[in-house]
Amino acid sequence: MHPPSNMRRKTMREKEKLDMCEQKDKLPKVPADKKLVIPTRFIICCVDVASCPVDRAMIEDQVSWMNTGYSGQSPVRLESFDRAVEPPHVDTQLQFELVNLTLVGDAACARQMFTDNPLAFKYNQDGLGMLTYIVATDDQSGILGMAEFPTSVPESSDVLSVLINMNALRGISKKVQQVDMSYDEGDTCIHEGGHSLGLYHTFEGGCMDDDKVGDTNPEQFPSFSCADARSCDGSPDPVHNFMDYAPDSCMVGFTEQQKRRLWCSIEHHRPEMYQRALRPI
Repeated sequence: MHPPSNMRRKTMREKEKLDMCEQKDKLPKVPADKKLVIPTRFIICCVDVASCPVDRAMIEDQVSWMNTGYSGQSPVRLESFDRAVEPPHVDTQLQFELVNLTLVGDAACARQMFTDNPLAFKYNQDGLGMLTYIVATDDQSGILGMAEFPTSVPESSDVLSVLINMNALRGISKKVQQVDMSYDEGDTCIHEGGHSLGLYHTFEGGCMDDDKVGDTNPEQFPSFSCADARSCDGSPDPVHNFMDYAPDSCMVGFTEQQKRRLWCSIEHHRPEMYQRALRPI
């Protein structure tokens, strides 16, 4: 656990079952003529639905930003340490389609779902084949996001959901004062969605480089700033990768191997989603 000021994101539990996409050197290429359009829903836990600070326009903007990130089109803001070389930002051939938005009046869920997860899970009883985001609108924990890996629980489990703090939604600063502007672009939903679809942190395993992909530089610790860090073998830490902890303005995209792992994980660990989402380009 990080101190509250650094508590950007965390995952719920350790890996428990066989990972069918574990061998990074054998991740299959993604078919060039296919895409995955993932059915996505948002459940908003409000203290009072009548005065809930999150509305449909905000969620539609958030989903649009997720599509921008996963298509490799996030704006690239090069730092001096990048030496004019753009970081990886591939088109993952994943899209997100908002199929449902529900506001529920539940003060306990709105305030305590990060410390009492079942308060959120009870709203994910019928989420098979969908990517479910549950948003806390009055969080008391300081955690920005949390997600379960598809390699940890069955696809039918209500635990397989993404929990998001309202303060990490795109554009929230236009509605709520005194939020941390470092996370105002909406990249927490991209990051946590990556976990729910099979990706690990770039710093997984530290310098042992255990994020199950072969083209992210090893990183000993999470990066909480956009800086030139070289924590392992002298190569730059992947601060521009969505699966690090850097501020939103620093994050740009995913790598080719992360793209392959996303597809592999969805096909093997979320097969109902895979069947519903697979479409020709």
